[in-house]
Amino acid sequence: MQKHALKQNLKTSREEAQIFYNEYFKTFSRLASYLEETKASAARKGYTETFFGRRRYFEGINSKLPFIKAMAERMAINAPIQGTGADILKIALRKIDEYIIKEGLEHEAYPLLQIHDELLYEVKEDVVKNFSREVKKIMEGAIDPKDIFGIVLETNCAAGDSWGDMHEA
Repeated sequence: MQKHALKQNLKTSREEAQIFYNEYFKTFSRLASYLEETKASAARKGYTETFFGRRRYFEGINSKLPFIKAMAERMAINAPIQGTGADILKIALRKIDEYIIKEGLEHEAYPLLQIHDELLYEVKEDVVKNFSREVKKIMEGAIDPKDIFGIVLETNCAAGDSWGDMHEA
């Protein structure tokens, strides 16, 4: 988020937003380096990559129009992180499907919907507790933490008769 947007979101002055911005990047100095490195790399190559090598190209990354370039830079910064999350979810989906087939649950658990990093399944009541426990393990183990710099993936499962009635499963 740029300083102007931060000022608006915090409903504060430009000076206070600048102080917050400076302190934030002083505290998370490696993040500031990552942002600059990612923008520079995208400008050189024309694309960024997810952890798994999937590329996203940015047509306006070297635009002479500042607002086009800034928009492309913001997308270039977000793409590796959001794209890697999407890649991990796809790996988890495949593993969940393999689990359903292996355990013979094709008539007990049905995938309904994916919304960003959430999965919605219709599951028969008599298997929901075990299914939830296994899906949680599968999702958290989709990628070995040693392969992703020690990052431990965490998830939670909820169940209910409707989306509004969900409770921890």
